[in-house]
Amino acid sequence: SCCSTRRWARRSAAGIAEGSIKSGVLIESARAEEEAFWIAGASRRIRSLIFGAFDYFSSLGMVGARYRFDHPMVDAARMRIAKAAASIGVPAIGEMTINYPTKNKSAEEQKAALGECRRDAEYTRSLGFRGKWVGIPAQVAVAHEAFALPAAEVARALAEVRAFREAEREGRGATIIGGKMADRATDRHNRVILAAALSAG
Repeated sequence: SCCSTRRWARRSAAGIAEGSIKSGVLIESARAEEEAFWIAGASRRIRSLIFGAFDYFSSLGMVGARYRFDHPMVDAARMRIAKAAASIGVPAIGEMTINYPTKNKSAEEQKAALGECRRDAEYTRSLGFRGKWVGIPAQVAVAHEAFALPAAEVARALAEVRAFREAEREGRGATIIGGKMADRATDRHNRVILAAALSAG
């Protein structure tokens, strides 16, 4: 249409290449949870699915139940979002921890707030999430540490990929690595780890 042509002309004039704008999509309602796979596939520009846990919990219309980070209903949404993100090969990003270590809090309270942020990050990581939204700079280092891939894990994955590649060269579809059976399924998992390490630099 003429309107889309004019919009593209403005983006082009600003030096923005076609398709270069990427997006992270918030999933923060029961309806969005249900449509998570459709949302994930709605555009090739999507680079992450982000969980808005507090808005999501409100959308449930629950009375007599307070939000908690490990509520079963919240976990059910997290798992669907993680699977929807995985279906298009992008990371699922966990919700924000709103207990901030603000200056008006005691040192002990600030430490507890950052500990809560770490707990939330590690918990969502265990459910397949690859990152976390943060609200203040003090939470950034905590999130980085919680989602960092240990060097030993990357080294193990790389060694096993090389060992399996050698087994394939020898015409074997499965082999024993470190005393355990290894095949294309275990190789795919190791390659996921290596791809995550590469994307993290």
